[in-house]
Amino acid sequence: MSPLNFDLQPASTANWSKNLYVRLIGFGLVYFLAVIFGVMLVTQPEGISVIWPAVGVALAALLLIPQRDWLAFLAVMFAINLFSNLISDVSLPASIGFALANTLEPALGGWLMRRWLNKRITFARLRDVLSLVAVVVLVDGFTALLWALIPTLAFGAPYIVTWLSWWILDGLSMLIITPFIITWVIGGTVFSRDFLERKFEILIWLIILIGSTWLMFGAKRLNIYVEQNPYMLFPILIWVAFRFSPRASASALVLTSVIALYGATLTTGFFPMGGTSPREKLISIQAFLCVASVTTMVLSTTFTERKQAEIEREKLINELSAKNAELERFTYTVSHDLKSPIVTIRGFLGYLIEDARSGNMARMENDIQRITNATNKMQDLLHDLLELSRIGRIMNAPQTIQFDDLLHDALDIVHGQLEAHHVTVLTQPNLPAVHVDRQRLTEVLQNLLDNAVKYMGDQSDPHIEIGQSGEEDGKPIFFVKDNGIGIAPEYRERIFGLFNKLDAKSDGTGIGLALVKRIIEVHGGRIWVESEIGKGSTFYFSLQPN
Repeated sequence: MSPLNFDLQPASTANWSKNLYVRLIGFGLVYFLAVIFGVMLVTQPEGISVIWPAVGVALAALLLIPQRDWLAFLAVMFAINLFSNLISDVSLPASIGFALANTLEPALGGWLMRRWLNKRITFARLRDVLSLVAVVVLVDGFTALLWALIPTLAFGAPYIVTWLSWWILDGLSMLIITPFIITWVIGGTVFSRDFLERKFEILIWLIILIGSTWLMFGAKRLNIYVEQNPYMLFPILIWVAFRFSPRASASALVLTSVIALYGATLTTGFFPMGGTSPREKLISIQAFLCVASVTTMVLSTTFTERKQAEIEREKLINELSAKNAELERFTYTVSHDLKSPIVTIRGFLGYLIEDARSGNMARMENDIQRITNATNKMQDLLHDLLELSRIGRIMNAPQTIQFDDLLHDALDIVHGQLEAHHVTVLTQPNLPAVHVDRQRLTEVLQNLLDNAVKYMGDQSDPHIEIGQSGEEDGKPIFFVKDNGIGIAPEYRERIFGLFNKLDAKSDGTGIGLALVKRIIEVHGGRIWVESEIGKGSTFYFSLQPN
């Protein structure tokens, strides 16, 4: 069974808000609360900070927002850090130093991650996690060397211990909080089908995780335990990494960290490795959580990417099978339809010889005309087949264009045909923009309008309606509706096949709707028809939005 599909359909960060000021106020409030919460997590008697969540919140925000907005967000970070230090009776020079440190550190980390990856960061890929680990090891380690000078000079704190504490403290925040925020902000639906199918497994796993973490970090020392007992959490974390999504893994790590660090603040928990003093014990717990975070997220993203590769592989295999089946049908249909004019030509060549011997000029002219018609039909078939084969291989560069403009191009082409049949065309105003090959989409509309006119029947008031009818998976759905003869249910799928025509005596080769279907599919959409005999047909198709 595949992992929960939380992280595989990232949403646009534009969903936050298009108003920069609204985003700044929202971020400023969350960041300020994170700073206050970090201050509250300072343990006694040595005044050691448990975790500094503000740096993880800051890095997540910088990875989510457009880079053009960074300066405004960094200014908010600096102001909040400066204010929080000043109200804590820290001197102005030290407050400025701390504010610069807490602002520039996530800025440098975010800039490097974006530069290394050069794509949207979702933490559903192994590369995203490894780049975060590199930032924690390299950037945090280097910047902590500089920022540790501030408390050393201002308060006389021991430099090496301060550097190590700062490094692990901020690194843990980035490893735990940043993936948690990003996977939840850009993730898909929480209560997906996979989630509902495995809700009991999730409940059991959650109970085991909470109970085990509290037993190992939050409860008072028990008489029975082995020295390595905290590492017994790894099977539980590996369970979530292999069974669920990276978002679920990030959530599990936050839950584990909250319980472990809460136990440290109460000084009731125990961690048998890493010394006996509060500072040594806290650093050992933080280091353990860093290792657990990296291990869990690496396994989760690796397994997720592997499952995605398997899904893509199955999809390609299914597509290849469908293409092979289509090729077989195509070969059969083409051979059958091309054979018809050849048989006609061969038959009338025999008649032509007989008529030439008998000197019957009138019949000879009729034979020659029949042969000419057959060759013209073969030429039309070959031309349409060539056009069909080109779709998907030879396409113009897609462009963003208003659907109204596409419609105007198509109506200009079929204007004469519409007037000749006295057909009225009604169009919705202000149709949305689409990202398409203009020439190919004009062909789609032209074919649909041609068909609507061709099968209008003897309507006293023939008309065609064109507009939009909602959306499908974020793609606008357009329609071309007529009040013609309609299509019987058994023909609604067949009309999109090669050489299939409702009226065998009508003009054309019967390949028009096959061309339309192929063009729409190449553009990432789909087309279908709804119809009722005697009341007309409505062709619906979806396209990529702007």
